[in-house]
Amino acid sequence: MKYLILFSTTGGHTKVIAEAIADEVRAQESGAECTIQDIKVFMTHNTLTSEGVADMKHYDKVILGASIRYGYFAQEVHQFAKQYAAYLNTIPSGFYAVNMTARKENKQTPQTNPYTHKFLRASPWKPSKSAVFAGALYYPRYNFFDRNVIRCIMKLTGGDTDPKTEKVYTNWDSVKAFAQEMVMITAGDVPYLLEEIEREEKAETIKERTSRMYRMCFVGAVALVTRVTQLAVQRKLLK
Repeated sequence: MKYLILFSTTGGHTKVIAEAIADEVRAQESGAECTIQDIKVFMTHNTLTSEGVADMKHYDKVILGASIRYGYFAQEVHQFAKQYAAYLNTIPSGFYAVNMTARKENKQTPQTNPYTHKFLRASPWKPSKSAVFAGALYYPRYNFFDRNVIRCIMKLTGGDTDPKTEKVYTNWDSVKAFAQEMVMITAGDVPYLLEEIEREEKAETIKERTSRMYRMCFVGAVALVTRVTQLAVQRKLLK
């Protein structure tokens, strides 16, 4: 199998994770070929063709890893998902997000990590497998602005603020597990996985709409009670 592993990174750690995924894929699948490439390079040198999607056609599986910078994925990540969704949804594909929020146990899944959840819900690309990994802190390597902004964010969220801190929060066992899952997925699994994702999103949409309706009813009821109370007070004053 041929794997295309793309990464979008600011500090370089997402690339390190991409390399770890490639190592595990090769360890699990004899003869596996992994090409690791910066998504900026890929998007610059590849355009849609009459046959489909340029060089991506040469790969059996595609994985994209993207880091969060101040709450957002890079523009290339959104462009990639939009431009290649039609093709990616027909082959085994994977997405992993890297952010410091994932250092917390209750923010380590695509469903509970707000940045990842928002991206996947809005994206036309529905990856066969998705994961979230905690990133790394390298304060001494950041410029003055980034170092202090990140320290401020970490202070607000209960993280490390020592400017000398160089710490990796990534759970490498989780990275290996994700790579192993990607090895196990076959082209025949994709339609079923896509249906499962669509069912989950539909159920979540219904839940959100129901919750929104209840909130609207509650607000309406409060407004009605408030208005009735005001009228009652006014009538009492008029008497």
